[in-house]
Amino acid sequence: DAPFHARCTRQIHAKVLVGINKVTFPPPCKGAAEDLVRSLCKEDPSERLPMKEGGVANLKKHTFFKGFDWQAFEKQSLEPPYKPQVKNKKDIGNFHALKDDLPPQVPYKDDGSGWDKDFATSTFDDPEEQEAGHDLMTLTLLTPSGLQVTPLGNAPLPVRVPIVNPAHVSTHQFT
Repeated sequence: DAPFHARCTRQIHAKVLVGINKVTFPPPCKGAAEDLVRSLCKEDPSERLPMKEGGVANLKKHTFFKGFDWQAFEKQSLEPPYKPQVKNKKDIGNFHALKDDLPPQVPYKDDGSGWDKDFATSTFDDPEEQEAGHDLMTLTLLTPSGLQVTPLGNAPLPVRVPIVNPAHVSTHQFT
């Protein structure tokens, strides 16, 4: 668990107010790691490791970073600790969506106003619709809550408006 983990917000706040000095670190985090965290979380900001005389150099010299190649880090030439196997540029097999990362699914409820009738039927390829002053544009659904609108100007090709999946419609109104 995290050091300030608790069942309710009030308990979390109470643990935070007690401070980092009352936190018990697990055995794998004892020693240099614990000392580094405690030295960065001092209540008085002027007592925190990089804020003391010597600045960020204090951080670089800390025993936790013993053996770390700061020059390679600054040159961005460090070897990664893990290199995933990638089949091609479009391979996303190393990424797994977590249930909590998915957007909430809100069921669509038709309010009966008919605001969405043109999305399902109009293709804007009727010359009368174009002459009536309808601007041609491409609508690209980016996220469940937004649209990217790209004007096409006087494009000679008809533009079809996709049928909108009601599960992905945001509550924003466009005029």
